[in-house]
Amino acid sequence: MTKYLEGLEKGDYVEFRGPKGAMRYTNRYSKNIAMIAGGTGITPMYQLIRAICLNPSDKTHINLVYANNSESDILLRAEIDSLVSRFPQKLEVHYVPVNPPSGWHGSVGFITEDWVKRAMVQSSPKSRVMLCGPPPMLAAVKNILSALGFQTPKSVSQMEDEVFVF
Repeated sequence: MTKYLEGLEKGDYVEFRGPKGAMRYTNRYSKNIAMIAGGTGITPMYQLIRAICLNPSDKTHINLVYANNSESDILLRAEIDSLVSRFPQKLEVHYVPVNPPSGWHGSVGFITEDWVKRAMVQSSPKSRVMLCGPPPMLAAVKNILSALGFQTPKSVSQMEDEVFVF
């Protein structure tokens, strides 16, 4: 998508849709939030991450899985890493590139059921999952979450949903 947008000329038009769902976050939303983002899907997640981390009265714990094609595609990495170092009790981050550079020591490839089991919260009334990313990734992750016992996401998410899709 970035290359497509980069190639546009002044005066070209692009249609956008979204965001979907009704998200009005409060610090009573959930004790644990698992976020799965792909590519530019980090943008709504980052807004919530900042709000949670920078609010001293918010005790929410976030586990972010952020998938990209390559390490160089990781948006907001410096900002996210800064929040992790400042608020380790609130934020864990797992970067997952499909094509990692040599020497990469983290997870690699597409997000699988085994990966979700290891990295994500369990389905419970005190936990929520948030998703944002490309449609193929969202479809795969929704199926994984359903197989793990999470509620199947609705076409338009509401605050009370266990799985919220932006």
